[in-house]
Amino acid sequence: MMVAFQSKLIYLPYVPLDSRHEERTPEMSLEMDVEDVEVISSDKKKLRGMVVNPTLPSGPVMIYFQGNAGNMNHRLPLFKQMTTAVPNLTIAGICYRGFGSSLGRPSERGLEKDAQAILDWTYRKYSERPIFLYGHSLGGGVAAYLASNPVYSSKIRGVILENTYLSIQDMVTAIYTKWTPYPYIAKYFLWNRWPTKERIGHVSCPVLFLSSAKDEIVPPEHMETLYRICKQHQSNSHIASMPKSMHMDMYMADRNLYNQQVAQFLSLNEQKSS
Repeated sequence: MMVAFQSKLIYLPYVPLDSRHEERTPEMSLEMDVEDVEVISSDKKKLRGMVVNPTLPSGPVMIYFQGNAGNMNHRLPLFKQMTTAVPNLTIAGICYRGFGSSLGRPSERGLEKDAQAILDWTYRKYSERPIFLYGHSLGGGVAAYLASNPVYSSKIRGVILENTYLSIQDMVTAIYTKWTPYPYIAKYFLWNRWPTKERIGHVSCPVLFLSSAKDEIVPPEHMETLYRICKQHQSNSHIASMPKSMHMDMYMADRNLYNQQVAQFLSLNEQKSS
């Protein structure tokens, strides 16, 4: 069952209930300037989402890759806080295939194609502005894939990873003890692998690792290991531990420290080649 339905266990676009095709109300936008957008992937999947502050003339542009559940409407409070901390920030939040109102079914290869299409679309639209990637949890694996790909790395100024895992295999090992058959089964039968630990060493741009000290899903040791691997190849990387945060509440539980780290990272790396 775990092998046959692994995509259903990894990708949860229907959680919470009514997450698929949820309409955004004016109240959800929290008085932000939000534009609905559509991106077409290389295999013709329609990806739908939003851009916050779409018409700003300058400043950083952040592509936000979400975790494995919900839709971009659920991230609007986060986007509100980010744009308050960094007023000249534009955020592109476009749902993967099978999430929100995007068409298709999620898979590792499919999400990789989505990430490519979203970056290409953002680069065409904001070619004169520095582009950053932000990945939370599953989205960190997506961001690491994109930033480690030499075809796309030149378009990326920096990467922020929040509570990201080493790989799906390592997550199975962390959740299930060695006395269960699941780590062994996953070793041979996973087709959704997301090997972040293999890719992070090939990321050439600066990376900020944001780790929740009380993460109840991804062990904080995963982030520490990713940072150590990255630091060997990219000296301009930094890790910040958020002492009060769990997996999903970093921007609320450690609000001031979170705002400081994100704003400082964007400002520092935006200016380097501006």
